[in-house]
Amino acid sequence: MKVESGKIVKLEYKLTKKNGELIESSSVKGPIEFVVGRGHFLPGLEAKLVGMEAGESKTFYLSPEEGFGAKDSGPTREMPKSDFPENTEFKVGARFSAKLPGGIEVYFEVIENKIDTVVVRLHHPLEGETITAEVTVLEVQEAN
Repeated sequence: MKVESGKIVKLEYKLTKKNGELIESSSVKGPIEFVVGRGHFLPGLEAKLVGMEAGESKTFYLSPEEGFGAKDSGPTREMPKSDFPENTEFKVGARFSAKLPGGIEVYFEVIENKIDTVVVRLHHPLEGETITAEVTVLEVQEAN
């Protein structure tokens, strides 16, 4: 059975930066299993998996747009200033960090300072990076 949208795929993987620095690997976290096409993994990588079969291994190079986004392409969000620590200075260009569930750290950059709110752009720490993905498809099955 081939990988296609709507199928469950289980794979081993290793993600590295262009310079070889390890980002994440199934040798540390274990194989990942997800439904293709639902955005649970890097969308660019999900698209490249289509057509592969169980037992097949490949190496892919993901552009920033296929991986974690181009520089300054993150979404913007208006947030109440009360969500930030007291005495925070909201200068345009100021950056703050926060941890999401799962331990992923994201950065907020102030792009507009309003009276009671601030408009921020979200930045993934790997935005702008070209990613190398080494994958081995372990299983492909129908979704329930």
